[in-house]
Amino acid sequence: MGSLHGYLRAALDSQIALHCLLWPFVFIFSHPKLRSGLRFKKQSKIRIVPIQNEDIVYFQALANQWNQIPKRV
Repeated sequence: MGSLHGYLRAALDSQIALHCLLWPFVFIFSHPKLRSGLRFKKQSKIRIVPIQNEDIVYFQALANQWNQIPKRV
């Protein structure tokens, strides 16, 4: 029972330490007035747009593969 008690105590201590470490950040980021004071750069969203012919070529190749499969009659 002693080793289990020590293990539970260590687990509880680590949870308390993690909570104390992260609580200020969670509070600041979740509080609307405090969060509005933070300045972050607005990053533009990057969209990857395929080349127009790329999808056509892909589906043509897929159709060719499908047509090459022998059909059961």
